[in-house]
Amino acid sequence: MPLPNIFNEDLDSQLSKTIAEAASNDAEMLDLKQSIIRLKSECPKIQHIIDRKTGVTLNEEECKLLSEYFALDNKLIALENRVCYLRGFTDGTATKELFE
Repeated sequence: MPLPNIFNEDLDSQLSKTIAEAASNDAEMLDLKQSIIRLKSECPKIQHIIDRKTGVTLNEEECKLLSEYFALDNKLIALENRVCYLRGFTDGTATKELFE
């Protein structure tokens, strides 16, 4: 049975808030975001690939930058997932303590 849409929207909102709060306080996340922005400005073709606007031909250096971009982006996503997991874990633990 699918969850009600209002719950999904609230969950998405809460996850976004959690990630935004962590991103503003976590130096590693800030550094990753800055590195990603730098790579996109250094190689505009990366944004074309992400947006899937057009086919793009890359030279060897651009391929290296694209690989670096994906590595940084994956690391950022892993950190965001970790933050959300830990938030849920701490909220769940606090709720459990209320009922014990």
